[in-house]
Amino acid sequence: MLRRRGDRQALRVLVATRQGAVTARTCALNQLKALIVGAPEELRTELRARSTTGQVAYCAALGDRPARSLEHRTTVHALRSTAQRVPVLAAEAADLEGEIQRLVRAVAPWLLELPWPELAPSQPPRGRSAATD
Repeated sequence: MLRRRGDRQALRVLVATRQGAVTARTCALNQLKALIVGAPEELRTELRARSTTGQVAYCAALGDRPARSLEHRTTVHALRSTAQRVPVLAAEAADLEGEIQRLVRAVAPWLLELPWPELAPSQPPRGRSAATD
């Protein structure tokens, strides 16, 4: 059972750290979207038709554009820097998820057998209403 303080604290630490990585990834994606909205028109056009995943990959690989304006160059730098954080944070969250599963499997494997209800399509996630979708 997961009753020993050390085990519970270890799990708390891993869960909190994973949540931090997930939150930081979400913040990086939101920042990237905001940078795209405020980017020079040429950059917005390059990114407009791409999915979020495509935008992240494209921005992470953006090269320097020395012939462009200062605004354009600094926006490219900010886009690249922000986009490069996203996969790093996703990998960190995935690594921590694996650690959480290993710990639970070692100290309370019965937890992995518990059913977890899935949200039905008519049930929006907590904090959101169907009207905001």
